[in-house]
Amino acid sequence: APPAPPAPAPAPAPPAAGQAMVFFKQGFQIPLDSLTVKGSDIELTKQAPGRVVGQKFPITSVETIGVDAPPAIVLAMGKILDKAPAEAPGIIDPVRTTFEPYLALPGSLWHQAMRIKVLAYGAAGDRRALDTTLAELMKQKPALEDTATIELARILAETGSRPDQRIERLAAFQG
Repeated sequence: APPAPPAPAPAPAPPAAGQAMVFFKQGFQIPLDSLTVKGSDIELTKQAPGRVVGQKFPITSVETIGVDAPPAIVLAMGKILDKAPAEAPGIIDPVRTTFEPYLALPGSLWHQAMRIKVLAYGAAGDRRALDTTLAELMKQKPALEDTATIELARILAETGSRPDQRIERLAAFQG
């Protein structure tokens, strides 16, 4: 009898629930916590299946970061809509901090966390924190891409408006 054909290679294990993965345009994926951004490249700093530690990939080869939305995103937005916007920045900050090293990668949740902080400070009427957060966001993201966030935050932070009026405007904007 002819020898049996070799067994196919096992499929890579699916990512653990909630584990952030970097999906590359070439069709492979690597856990986010195995990579470090260095200039215009991403370097593999922990062993990953089929890859060598120290291997580098251009940032432009990244399709997106895939990750389940952290509960902090929903919780922070809920605080804004529930008339407690001053609590939202503290809730969302761990998401911002976690994704800050990867903000150059498509799909980084850093930008979303920063937008939530902008909305929270605008809804709370904290003009100083709003301006500081907007400046930080604009350093990383072209202004044209975030025009809606900036305009909404400015409307929410209008001088003389009461907190309940700002929250109502935000709720109307959210639809």
